[in-house]
Amino acid sequence: MSEFDPFARHRAPKNRHRPGENTVRQLNSGALNPHAIKKAIDHAIKKVIEKHGADRETFLMDILANGPVPATIVEERGAAHGITRKQLRKARSKMRIVTFKETGKLNGCWLWVLPQHIQAAQPTIGSPVVAVDR
Repeated sequence: MSEFDPFARHRAPKNRHRPGENTVRQLNSGALNPHAIKKAIDHAIKKVIEKHGADRETFLMDILANGPVPATIVEERGAAHGITRKQLRKARSKMRIVTFKETGKLNGCWLWVLPQHIQAAQPTIGSPVVAVDR
């Protein structure tokens, strides 16, 4: 008769294989073709880039390099590059990009500006620009 083991479900099974062992077996047996390998590598690289967001931050630096840009234009160009609004917002907060609403107009648009360009973005006449994140 076996003893009751209350922690049995928390232990790893004894026949576990090492990560990637099946891929190595398939590669050695010729089951994986070069196209499948290239596709797997491209997918892994894409995941790393998505995780770190390097291309999103580079995109925002490029588009905002010359001063304030309307949020609609940033989002449209981001969509053209395959970047979602949520990804843009995360990159914006990580880079501390300032957003503010245009003053002096009835329906002023939202603008995005890099922190180093905020002084140049403030108008000389009228009320001061208040930095607001939306």
